[in-house]
Amino acid sequence: MKLMMQIVLQEVKRMFCSPIIWLLLGVFMIQVAYSHTNNFLMFAGFKETLPRMISGLTAKLFGVNHIYGLFGSLLNSAFLYIPLITMSSFSAEYDKGTYKLIQTVPIKDVQVVGGKFGALVVYSILLILVAIVLTLICSLYIPNLEYKYILGGLLSFFLLINSFLAIGLFVSSLTSSQVIAALVTFSVLGLLRILSGIGQSIPYLSDVLYWISLSDRAAEMMNGLISSRNVIYFLLIIFFFLGLTVIRLSTFRNELLSRLNVFRFSVFCTIVILIGWFSSDPYHTFYVDITKDKYRTVSKQIQEYAQELREDELELNTYINLLNKWVKLGALPTQRNADKNYFEPYVRFLPNLKFNHYYFYDTLPSNLNLYNQNKGLSTRQIAHRMASAYGIPQKKLLSPGQISNITDLGTEGNQYVRELIYNDRRSFLRMYDDQTNYPTEREVGAALMNLVNGPIKVGLVQGHSERSTSKEDEDYYWILDAREDNRASLRNEGYDFKPMTLNELVAVRDIDLLIIADPLSPYSKMELDHLRQYIDDGGNILFAFEPKNDVTANQLLGLLGLQLTGNALPPNQKEYGEDLILADVDHALYKMEIRPNYRFWPRYRKVFLNSASYLVQDSVPKDFEMDSFLSIQSNEEVDSNKSSRRNIAVGLSRHHQNKQQRIFVIADADFLSNKAQRQVVNNTSNLTELIYPIFDWLSYTEIPPRPPQMNRDNQFSLAKEGANGFRFIMLYVFPSCFFIMGAAFLIIRRRK
Repeated sequence: MKLMMQIVLQEVKRMFCSPIIWLLLGVFMIQVAYSHTNNFLMFAGFKETLPRMISGLTAKLFGVNHIYGLFGSLLNSAFLYIPLITMSSFSAEYDKGTYKLIQTVPIKDVQVVGGKFGALVVYSILLILVAIVLTLICSLYIPNLEYKYILGGLLSFFLLINSFLAIGLFVSSLTSSQVIAALVTFSVLGLLRILSGIGQSIPYLSDVLYWISLSDRAAEMMNGLISSRNVIYFLLIIFFFLGLTVIRLSTFRNELLSRLNVFRFSVFCTIVILIGWFSSDPYHTFYVDITKDKYRTVSKQIQEYAQELREDELELNTYINLLNKWVKLGALPTQRNADKNYFEPYVRFLPNLKFNHYYFYDTLPSNLNLYNQNKGLSTRQIAHRMASAYGIPQKKLLSPGQISNITDLGTEGNQYVRELIYNDRRSFLRMYDDQTNYPTEREVGAALMNLVNGPIKVGLVQGHSERSTSKEDEDYYWILDAREDNRASLRNEGYDFKPMTLNELVAVRDIDLLIIADPLSPYSKMELDHLRQYIDDGGNILFAFEPKNDVTANQLLGLLGLQLTGNALPPNQKEYGEDLILADVDHALYKMEIRPNYRFWPRYRKVFLNSASYLVQDSVPKDFEMDSFLSIQSNEEVDSNKSSRRNIAVGLSRHHQNKQQRIFVIADADFLSNKAQRQVVNNTSNLTELIYPIFDWLSYTEIPPRPPQMNRDNQFSLAKEGANGFRFIMLYVFPSCFFIMGAAFLIIRRRK
């Protein structure tokens, strides 16, 4: 150890006497400062122009995915610094013949390699310190900076750059030419940087190359999720190339050791591969989410569902119809590994998740453009042409009959869709026609819930001209059970809608939630008796009525001791060009347990309604507790002893047979209509502000919540003038100091 430390000190002294090292430090400083100062100027501009500062400043300042993010900049250019640092480690000594002198000293090859690598680690620490200094400066202007997130990213960069240094050290041990060492190192590191995109259409080879890729692993850690798999991988890379360097140096001592070195190399590679394979096993991988709000970790409900699904194998089958317009989105063979990587947060808790991809063709009338571009060709001919264009082997392309033997995609419209399979239970996971396309945590959670508990069965009462999901007209509820690629559809939230009548009590009792929406004709005595029995049994109900149909509404509400007034409330938002009513979200709805789980809630605490009325309490059963969910301030003159607020929506609840029965009543049947959901007023929609919360409440929040709100580091205290001054110092003054020191060492060396 003492000899190794002496080598470290000697190498550090030699390294810092080189002007190249100081030049690289200056260039690194410019790169880091450029990223930081661009963000600082942007934040300063936001501070002057926006009423409220954007959140997530740490991720924007350092993140991989941001245009000026520091970690992204380092990830893309880290390999540029290494060849010039490592090229002289052994090559210079070979060239000068000094390494032969080292062989005469009683020192082991391991000590030589360890000493030289130790000096390189010192230099990498210096690079990290430059970033740490800038981080400390940032903390002066961003009070809620996420230090764990930054330290995790710096750890990733430290492991990445030391892996590159180990590779460069090994390359330097192969040649006596520093130029060749630098070029080969640059080529190898550049290849490793793009390795995840090479050969991805070739089975097995794509998995190997994607596994070897260093940049993707570093990016994952820089995004806030550190896994034992990735940390061990970087340590293995360092250990592997340092070991190769030791084996390489041993050949200089005795050429007769060549056979022994082959044996050593084989054993060494076997050990490294076994450790890498074992550490990559999802069952043996440990994760640490270093983000403040743990937004890289799925919700506790999904974790609970995952625990229920770990006993047997869980399959995620992806069915790709080559005629689908989204086929280029994560479906092609070249994107398969990246597609699997998207589900890494779920694999963390579902190590038994197995991925399968199936390519097929079937009629898809929705993609008319493709048929128009290939006139005269059959569906099969178009599919085979697409398969050739995308590099998909023809033998892997399944016909409609072959895919039907695997699963029934008729209900999914033969779209590009995924299916979770656990034993004999199946649940679809869809792609969506929006900007995100991929399923989010909420949709994945709903699919997992379907496997564990089955879908939430919702009975949509029909027979009296009630609202239904059968049409896309403005007054209908098509949005509840909309087409597969509509993310807003509650069908994608785990609800199974079923039209039904109240004639058969057995069928009524079999559902989890009953919806009665704006009936136009009275119910029969038998239907009312069945509804009363459903309420007595503790069933959950959603009632929605229009003011003009108050007679029928009151026939039903009489079972709950409520009455609907037939007078429509006057609109109070005419400036929007609509007869809209702006209702207040009351405390009872606001305080519900599910509220903190919503990213956009609370935002406005207002809901826009159409042609609403209000509810009057008559004689609510004593065992029910009634809370106001939506209300409006009335302009009518009222008695001083009465409240001037009018209840538009109320929630009734009571404890019944070890559960809480919940009933929601609203005096506006349009709040679920297609028109209302397509209507966005003042940047708010009833979908996220009211519908999702209410349905989650009625289903006991079984649907997993939305991801937690992003970090709230949204305070920035530096003005634009200060940002410009900071930019000048960091971009010009500090790097100039490194350049001056490099020039000084160059002059000193020439004089000697």
